[in-house]
Amino acid sequence: MGKMAAIYGNLGQLEKAEQLEEEVWKTRKTVLGSEHPDTLSTMSNLAFTWKAQERDSDAINLMLKFVRISNRVLGSIHPGTVRGKEWIRWQNESPDYIQRASESSTHAEEESEDWQDESLDHVEEVLREKKRAHIQ
Repeated sequence: MGKMAAIYGNLGQLEKAEQLEEEVWKTRKTVLGSEHPDTLSTMSNLAFTWKAQERDSDAINLMLKFVRISNRVLGSIHPGTVRGKEWIRWQNESPDYIQRASESSTHAEEESEDWQDESLDHVEEVLREKKRAHIQ
């Protein structure tokens, strides 16, 4: 199903891709555990799908969660961890993206975890500030 989700995503059928990715993620969490590499891969894929759907805050929050878990489980130099960090840093350099992310949040902010990375913390702080400014 994960490969089919990727095909749907490549065809621009993002709703179908999202449905399959969410189903695969749920199944993998149940069967393999939430920190298994395959589960983490699905989490990352879902974040990219949400980004393509312009669900920016959801995408950033899920990718932040992915990077924290991946860093702890797979290590800071694992290609998936590095890609996730680079993607978040790239988003941090795009003020328009951060603005859209602060305005489009549909999920509650993820709980803070022990692992810290200054650039990730900075992204979270920018999102909080933009959200506060938007509310006022």
